[in-house]
Amino acid sequence: MKHVVACIGNLAFGAASSAPAVSSTYVAPALPGATMDASDLYRLCTTDQSAPEYYEAEMYCRGYVVGAVDTTSIYSPTIFKIRPYCVPVGTPTEQVTRVVAAYLSAHPEERRWSAATEVFFALKNAFPCAK
Repeated sequence: MKHVVACIGNLAFGAASSAPAVSSTYVAPALPGATMDASDLYRLCTTDQSAPEYYEAEMYCRGYVVGAVDTTSIYSPTIFKIRPYCVPVGTPTEQVTRVVAAYLSAHPEERRWSAATEVFFALKNAFPCAK
């Protein structure tokens, strides 16, 4: 089932991965339609604060996560007919990105999947919608 969701995630979140590359930390995929894997996102989101590329990596991490969240909020009602997660209104972007980084830290085996797919699962785990 996760493979099916990964495919849907790649389709739904493809636009989120087309941002410019972070020069010293991440090189964007060369092929159109290629996606960033979760290990790349994890490296960006956990760059040491003393590293010269910290601010660039941190902003790329936040931008990617926010893009994935925005894409889900646009496509979920249309494609899935449900909200997969419910991040409380007013939750700071930094907190959302820390949730994603913590999930990827706790689940290193999941880092081989697309970054957008793992953002989806991290937030679904951390912010379930009320039933």
